Amino acid sequence: MYRSVLDASPLVLEFAFDPLRPLHAHEDSTLQWPEYPYKQVVIDSVRSKFLLPKPSIDAAAGALLIARGDVSRAVFEVEQHFEHESHSDGASGTSNTGWMLLEKRFRDERAAFQVAKREDIRAQKRIVQQKLAAIAQKDKEEEERLELEAWKKRQVIRRYDNGRKYDGEGVNQNGVLIPHGHGTMWVPEKESYTGSMGDMKRVPKYIGEWRDGFMHGRGTFYWRNGDAWEGHFCRDEMQGRGVYTFGLGEPDSNDVVDSTRDVPKEQRVRYYDKSQHVCWSDQLELGCRIKVKTNHHYGDPLTAAIRRENVQLEYEVEYVIVQYDESKDRHLVRKAETEDTKWISLHNTTFRVVSMRPCTRLEPE
Repeated sequence: MYRSVLDASPLVLEFAFDPLRPLHAHEDSTLQWPEYPYKQVVIDSVRSKFLLPKPSIDAAAGALLIARGDVSRAVFEVEQHFEHESHSDGASGTSNTGWMLLEKRFRDERAAFQVAKREDIRAQKRIVQQKLAAIAQKDKEEEERLELEAWKKRQVIRRYDNGRKYDGEGVNQNGVLIPHGHGTMWVPEKESYTGSMGDMKRVPKYIGEWRDGFMHGRGTFYWRNGDAWEGHFCRDEMQGRGVYTFGLGEPDSNDVVDSTRDVPKEQRVRYYDKSQHVCWSDQLELGCRIKVKTNHHYGDPLTAAIRRENVQLEYEVEYVIVQYDESKDRHLVRKAETEDTKWISLHNTTFRVVSMRPCTRLEPE
């Protein structure tokens, strides 16, 4: 609804409008206001009341705005402005300069309407955005609720005869609960315990992702001496690049990790292959020689097992490390005794470090 700001009387011009549907649409109309509230036939009716000179279309439109659509009052407004202008200096004539006030009213009303229209569109846009945001928020909350319910259904607690306990996501396979998803494996704080299982104090052994009962995916493994390794696991084996944190205990002590201690600890990047130490990251300096196994596969468990047992399916290629891209965690290597170079990610590669021996140039030309 548009309400005029130009009328001071209690009877203010008001009319409804649709920004997407012009009311004043006529093929012969020259009125530069599609949302003008009165039809062209009404304007023509006002102008037909005069012989010569006839008021302009804009003047008749302005008179209709003042008269709020009443044709008789609009004719009166046109006559008043014409007579006032013609006799204001005591002379007579046919000048229609006074009708410029009506034209000005039309232009001013049109300008005010455009401002109101833009604000109305913004307001309607905000309302639509708020409604869409409310719908999206409701859908998001419903999705989160369903996800939470599904997550709760996946939560399992399984206790083992050796005192271990699993707490996290799991699935039921043939009546047996197995870890699957994200969860924590707890172990007894002490290796030997004689009390009741309910009083047993446990500490985390592994926190991370599981698949079909195996530690598989991203996770953190803890040793009793307080050391920990965070990285990728493949079917219960540490694989690839990870961060090794040194604990505060001795290797042969019964100390266990205590996640509540806020003590700075040494950390180093360490590479594993099938849970076997490969090297520390600082050993992979420029000029370091490595042997990379090809045809290595971890995807299918059966294929991986066959290839691990049958060494004839694998062979090693020797490379020299030329450059390291820290942002992408990849190494530029040159094949030994050749000029062939390529970028590889050692995180997903089975390799071993070769003992240092004299080599040729290190930097690429």
